[in-house]
Amino acid sequence: MEKHKAFLNYIPFSLLSISLGLLTLGNGWNAFGNFFSLSTKWITYLTFALSLFIFLLITTKWIVNFKSVQQEFQNNLNDAAIIGFLPITVLAISKFILTKQDLNNLNTGWIYYFGITIWWIGLILAFSFFIVWLFLHFKNFKLVNATGSWYIPTIGIIICSTFELKYLGPGYLVFLQVLWYLNFVIFLGLTILMLISYFKTKDHEMLRSLFILLIGLDVLMYITYDYTFIKSGYNENYWMILIIGVFAIAASFAFYLLIVKDFLTKQFNPKLTSYAFPLAISAIGKITYGQSLGAISSPKYADTIIYIFQYWSICEIILTSIIFLYLIGNLTFHFGKKYWELQRKKVG
Repeated sequence: MEKHKAFLNYIPFSLLSISLGLLTLGNGWNAFGNFFSLSTKWITYLTFALSLFIFLLITTKWIVNFKSVQQEFQNNLNDAAIIGFLPITVLAISKFILTKQDLNNLNTGWIYYFGITIWWIGLILAFSFFIVWLFLHFKNFKLVNATGSWYIPTIGIIICSTFELKYLGPGYLVFLQVLWYLNFVIFLGLTILMLISYFKTKDHEMLRSLFILLIGLDVLMYITYDYTFIKSGYNENYWMILIIGVFAIAASFAFYLLIVKDFLTKQFNPKLTSYAFPLAISAIGKITYGQSLGAISSPKYADTIIYIFQYWSICEIILTSIIFLYLIGNLTFHFGKKYWELQRKKVG
């Protein structure tokens, strides 16, 4: 038992980024299949199974090694933000379940009630984590301690509406719109605080983590705006999506360079998992952005614009899949080797 506890203690919470990214990647392949009339549903189930395995592994670590985990995060509150990926993953799992409803019989039946229960559990956990995180950070607030990980609690709230309202039910519309505006205000406030912190400290590693998570959250903001306001029929203000998303679209090219640089110049490091979710959600975001840009363009060019962004998204989905295979392959070897070493120590 002790060797298994020691092994679980060695597994980083940052793997939750891969768990969340896998669920997002599954959605991307589903969109890919729709574009080319291919059967990619099996990929969504495969990514869901892998994501669920990682989620259960991390949850087991939390339960089995609770005291050591608590001590670890008490020593570094910024690292503790990574725990926020737990409720985020719960919400992503609820999305997977809710979107499996029969379209002719929505908001009823066991799939809906099971999915909506998981959704509420995830949302309550996300809010609880956000409140605890806020209290711990701001009772001894120091601007120089700001890092990109401060975005993670916000992601936990906004991700609850990353799918069409019809799967939840029309009664959730106002609630989700209020949540969106709340997140938008927090998003702007945190971005300003972290930029001020960077100009004070000139910490380039902090800027890197800020940049990576900022792309992911920026994409989430305009995707959820599309679902919550436009696809719900509330309004058709496509300009809001275009303005919010312009940073993520423009930053994509710098993101590619950063990925290439890190993967070429660094030996494998589990911290590279931080690329997983932002890259996966970025691929999905390209589709939404292209549709919005096409909606306000001249009808003559609308289809061309939409196709350009669709193919861009497909390229990112393929790139993301390659990176995920690289990460999962290396992590399997990395942790398999560690487990073997622990086994040999125990025997010896």
